[in-house]
Amino acid sequence: MDAAQRGREAQALLTSPLFVEAKADVEGRLQQARRMVPLTDRRTHTELILMEQLWMQLTQYLEQVIQTGKRLEQQEAERAAQKNYLERGLAVFRKYGRGAL
Repeated sequence: MDAAQRGREAQALLTSPLFVEAKADVEGRLQQARRMVPLTDRRTHTELILMEQLWMQLTQYLEQVIQTGKRLEQQEAERAAQKNYLERGLAVFRKYGRGAL
């Protein structure tokens, strides 16, 4: 699977209603758990922070895949436009000769 396709799939995943719902639920539960843990319980507090950081890394990875896919699609569109421009120029040259350019 190419980067553009991966980007489209990551976009579909992140914007799917089920994922949006799950993301809100997970983030809410982590936030609630962090508020409920006693300040003296360092181990649990540290574990909750690690869980939040891992969740954030997952979502950031998917966002990065989306951005990479979008950049690749943009580059491909620019190459196609440049190729089209060159092909039109060559067609004019073939039809009318050097003086047409």
